Amino acid sequence: KKLHKQGHKVKRLVLLDSLAPVESNKTTDIYEYDDSKLLANFAEDMAGSRENNLSVFDDKLQQLDIDEQLNHFLEQAKIANFVPPDIGKQQLHYLVQVFKSNIQAMLNYVPQVYPNRIILFQASNIGELNNPTLGWDELSSKPVEIIYIPSEHYTMLSLPHVQLLKEQLKLYLD
Repeated sequence: KKLHKQGHKVKRLVLLDSLAPVESNKTTDIYEYDDSKLLANFAEDMAGSRENNLSVFDDKLQQLDIDEQLNHFLEQAKIANFVPPDIGKQQLHYLVQVFKSNIQAMLNYVPQVYPNRIILFQASNIGELNNPTLGWDELSSKPVEIIYIPSEHYTMLSLPHVQLLKEQLKLYLD
């Protein structure tokens, strides 16, 4: 909407594997999360995207400070191949903060119907969903086009998956 107000024309909205900021997707109040709960939610989201169980937080672990929890999470995520083997604790911390920022942005965003074409690039392992458009059909005046990229939510932007994403995205931008 801001771009339209500035006189720009937006022919299509291209989205990368993200939930629409609609009420049905706004189930989490991230503002009430302490760092431990945020890390647990991130781990659950990461494991859920792979239809896996990453049991990172048991009662004993919750008694550790956040730094020790990050170490444990990083160790478990590497064992499960959820993160690259060379990722460090600081990088993981940044990923968790991006996760938090994304949730906050979705909670704060006031959605409006987009009048043009919406293209949703989505990881292919998304599983069975009630709404394959991830809620974007509620914000689109036209049918949402879904392009599946053979990947997982957390690997879609890394090699080799990002190459296919690049090729597909280029087709829609040209």
